[in-house]
Parts: sequence; structure tokens; C-alpha cells
Amino acid sequence: MLQDITLSTVKPIVKSLTIYTIANTTAVIVWIALPLLEIFRKNEFYYSDYGVPTVISKEPFSTGIFISGVALQILGAAYTIIRKIGLDLYTIHFIILMTAQYKYLRIKIATIFKQEPETLHNNIIKQNISFGNKRTISHEMRLLTRHYETVVE
Repeated sequence: MLQDITLSTVKPIVKSLTIYTIANTTAVIVWIALPLLEIFRKNEFYYSDYGVPTVISKEPFSTGIFISGVALQILGAAYTIIRKIGLDLYTIHFIILMTAQYKYLRIKIATIFKQEPETLHNNIIKQNISFGNKRTISHEMRLLTRHYETVVE
């Protein structure tokens, strides 16, 4: 039951998180790679030609140094954005898993209290719960309390 609740909680956002990851990574890499278009127009490059401020060698510098500088920036930006996305996904999944745990506890508690009592007093009221059923409810509540304590720790 817990696995079903967790999957039903996570499933709706998987597609949006995939789009978020791809869009962020692509946007950052394209933004940093845009200076590569300058290669077709110039032979000498300056620091202002980079998308991100960088100091690699003395100005002006050649095409080879410019390309290696852009490649380093792409690698650095990809590493940074992937770390950021990883942290975002971890945080989102943690929150979703905690939400799933609380949904599970809510469903289990509702299930425990919806059980029919084993004996009915004069077949009129359902408020009398037999001793065995009280023990079952008490045992189930202890199990749920332990589960909750484990989750919260």
C-alpha cells in the first residue's frame, strides 16, 4: 500500500521534472556556447567576447584559446547546473516522499477506525467495541506510531 501511495504521488510530476532538467541544461549550455558563433567573424578575441567573464591569457588571443575557453565554460556551467538540478530534484523528491508517508498514515488511521466492531450492543448502536477489537486497534495504532517516528527521524 505504501509503495502504491508513493508511486501515485510521484508519478504526476516525473514528466515536468524531466522537462525542467532538459530545459535548464540546454538553456545554460546554449547561452555559454553562443560566443562560438564569433569564430566565423573574427580572428582575434577579447574577454568581452565570452558569455561569462573569464581570464585565460593576455588579450587579444587566438581562435584556439577562445574555443578552449568556451569549452571550459561549457563544462563548468554544465557541472554547476547539473549540481543545482540534482539538489532541486532531491529536495522535491524528499518533500513528495514525506507527503506520501503522511497520506499513508492518514489512510491507515482511517482504515483502522472504519472497521466494524465485532459485537453490537442490542443491535442498535455500534459504539460498543469488543475487547479484542480494542486490542487490535491499539496494536495498529502502536505500529503506525512507530512508523511515524521512523519517518520523522
